[in-house]
Amino acid sequence: MSLGNSKINKNSMLKRLPEIHNIVPVFAVIVAVVYGWSIFAFFWKTPSWLFFLQINEIFVIVAYTLTVNFLGSLLFLGFLLFFCLILPSQYFKDNFIVQGGLVSLFVLGSVALYINRYSEYNIDFLKYLPIWSFITVVAVVFTSFFAPKVLFIRQGILWIADRLVIFLYILIPLSVFSLVVVVFRNIL
Repeated sequence: MSLGNSKINKNSMLKRLPEIHNIVPVFAVIVAVVYGWSIFAFFWKTPSWLFFLQINEIFVIVAYTLTVNFLGSLLFLGFLLFFCLILPSQYFKDNFIVQGGLVSLFVLGSVALYINRYSEYNIDFLKYLPIWSFITVVAVVFTSFFAPKVLFIRQGILWIADRLVIFLYILIPLSVFSLVVVVFRNIL
């Protein structure tokens, strides 16, 4: 009897998740923000690395960076899918591309901006973190609640998410290759 109930519960939980064609554009937004920030930082630091690192060491740094970005992007997507499970479906699942894209842009953009603003300078890194986090959460809740109702924001996020999918064709194979390189490098 309990086996049948667990199947019913599992199926009802899976129904709370968005369909794969709605998940992919949100993952593309996540990947664009995370990888974009890392690529920017990589090209910013590469000229100085050329003075003291060999080219193979720079490729290893790229492999580790891509691996961490890939796993972090999957983790953030899992975070969004977890919210689909706990929130009512009419709130998050039905508008997953718009709300997931906005949450990704705001949260990941806020993290990148905070790190850029406070880590490079000799400012106490944790001093402004609580207020920065509070403002980010308020902005995310406000925009994710009202943005799906505003037509031009909704269409803009859908358009951006759709266009960013093309980067997955490049970055996912590179990331899987980098993951293989990192695994073999640490095993051997």
